[in-house]
Amino acid sequence: MWFFLRLLWEKDGLSQKQCSEELSLTQPTTVSAMDNLERRGLIQRVRNERDRRLTNIFLTEKGRDLRGELVHYAGDVNGIATSGLDDWETQALHSLLTKVNAALEQDVDGA
Repeated sequence: MWFFLRLLWEKDGLSQKQCSEELSLTQPTTVSAMDNLERRGLIQRVRNERDRRLTNIFLTEKGRDLRGELVHYAGDVNGIATSGLDDWETQALHSLLTKVNAALEQDVDGA
């Protein structure tokens, strides 16, 4: 759910399909995550007025309010994960992960 929340904090109102595409996930994975988020009262699904086939996803107040709390935990997790690395190693890791992510995105776009 973290990835969907993070995406919606930045781009609230995307369609379910756009969420799938942005995160390079399958439609069934997105639907399952949206069901879970909706059950927890974190999102609301709204039928798109221009294209009734689409459903847009909007964060509820509860979903927006989670941002401050969860971002803090994400920072803590990242700190723990890199606690054994010096500054150079942390920068190298970030650079390598950025390259890996770019390669994966390019592969998904080319598929």
